[in-house]
Amino acid sequence: MKHKIMYFHIGNPEFVVQSIKQTHHWNPDSDIYLIGDIPPEETKDIVKFYDYQDLICQSGSNFMKNFVNLSSNNADFEKICIFRWFAIKELCRKENIEKIFYMDSDIMLYCKLEEELSKFQNTRYALSNGSSAAVFCVNDITVLEDYCRYVDGFYDDSQVDNTFTLREHTRLFAHIREDITSFYTNRTKFKLPGGVCDMTFWGELKKIDDPLMVGEISGVRERTTFDHNINAPDFFEFENGKKKISWENGQPYVYNTYLKDKIRFNSLHFQGYDSKVLMKKHCSYE
Repeated sequence: MKHKIMYFHIGNPEFVVQSIKQTHHWNPDSDIYLIGDIPPEETKDIVKFYDYQDLICQSGSNFMKNFVNLSSNNADFEKICIFRWFAIKELCRKENIEKIFYMDSDIMLYCKLEEELSKFQNTRYALSNGSSAAVFCVNDITVLEDYCRYVDGFYDDSQVDNTFTLREHTRLFAHIREDITSFYTNRTKFKLPGGVCDMTFWGELKKIDDPLMVGEISGVRERTTFDHNINAPDFFEFENGKKKISWENGQPYVYNTYLKDKIRFNSLHFQGYDSKVLMKKHCSYE
């Protein structure tokens, strides 16, 4: 069974259209879903669009009601970034989807996806850079149910004395709250930006989960990788604040200084405004 490709994006900037077209170019027979508020006219024939407001389930509504911003970032931004996983879970329920590949809308794909995701077939899910779901493979859709139960319980005062259970693993929500809020308190004390976000919950959930079943999608496997951030060196050659890319047959390669080998990149993550403006330059579709 093939992975369904998922996007979540609010608004209609040019770069989300570029990302979707790039993904379709390399995977013309794959199903692509976009959850958002505006269906881009240019992608109407290649994506199945869902309005995010039609995917507000009971647990998602509960989260939206109880959310408290524990970050220096904009509250609405943090709320929607976390909520997207409730919306994606609900879409998967409606469509009976069992496996997904999720990408942020500032990522460009350069591979036949199923060939590369087969390298992660023995994991329940594979995160990027330890705790990021910016590029994210899910082979067991119940992972999203686990995540949403975890987040819902964290924000809901009525569940503070309840226990979060993940197979044989258990933790009190009161304990989970203490751990995560102390992370935010510590960053505030030392005047550090950021705080609690959707990555925080993925990282904490991963600690409870069975480690052999969680993969790292941005590691190097068979001389290929999925980029977690084009602005981060990650032992790759670096130039002008970006990974130094060369191209072969429409696919990006970067030399890894630790492995002393040229690695093919299945995707590039153009994180940040100054990187997003480079996406059009890195398109391989016509």
